Amino acid sequence: MKKLKILYLEDNVTDFELAEAILEEEQLLENIERVETRQQFQDALLK
Repeated sequence: MKKLKILYLEDNVTDFELAEAILEEEQLLENIERVETRQQFQDALLK
């Protein structure tokens, strides 16, 4: 199964950690990066 690379826009750390834990438990996650603002999201897309 292909693993996911996720750019996650979320201002609540607890929500992010929950999503990350579920994805890791299901062994679906290759990489996850959390950003909090629209500007951070746009900047991360340009990397």
